[in-house]
Amino acid sequence: MEIKIEGIREEEAKKISELFKKIAENKDSIETVLDVIEKLRETGLLAAISALAEGAEEGFNSVAKPELMASIANAMIVFWMLGNMSHPMLFEVAQKLPYALNKSFEEIKKIKEEGKEKPSLFKIFKMIKSQEFYYALKLIHSILTHLH
Repeated sequence: MEIKIEGIREEEAKKISELFKKIAENKDSIETVLDVIEKLRETGLLAAISALAEGAEEGFNSVAKPELMASIANAMIVFWMLGNMSHPMLFEVAQKLPYALNKSFEEIKKIKEEGKEKPSLFKIFKMIKSQEFYYALKLIHSILTHLH
């Protein structure tokens, strides 16, 4: 099939003809891509992608600030550290920490409401003798011992 369009030279017409052949050979794939583009347009994602592309340089400049890069580096270190910790231990901490924090905040709120600022010496000794205090001290001691 030969395509004749006024104002187009024979070389350009051959290129257009080759392009139409490729389109015909890849009809199913092109239809799939067009369906995806249509779905992106319907959901509004196409507009979002377009807006991101228009503001890409501005966005890159705002992301490339030293403060943000330092924060990202710190987050990567934290994730690396968490990834190297024992999974069962982290799982146990993750399960117990929300409850422990809620109880701690309740106790602190209660102390503030009662107006007590300083615990008695007896209360301090009682806290020091508790298992939790021993575990906390042992944890701190162990961490400091192994940070060499």
